[in-house]
Amino acid sequence: VAVLTQFDRDGFAAFREEWLACAAYLGQPVRLQFSHGEPVEGSLAGVDAHGALLVDTATGQRVFHVGEVSLRSAT
Repeated sequence: VAVLTQFDRDGFAAFREEWLACAAYLGQPVRLQFSHGEPVEGSLAGVDAHGALLVDTATGQRVFHVGEVSLRSAT
């Protein structure tokens, strides 16, 4: 209940650092696959204060807000 109350009050930003500390692929090559569209390859840069996935690609950093994505190691 305490965590839900904090999330309701502060949003994902309150949990971002904890998420980053547990991110298995942070800084690693990844491949994102979506139910629609082409896959995206890059390096996992983390998440923003709203929980959007940040991926550094050959064309720059991209932000993903999709609800259903498959994140896998690219190696």
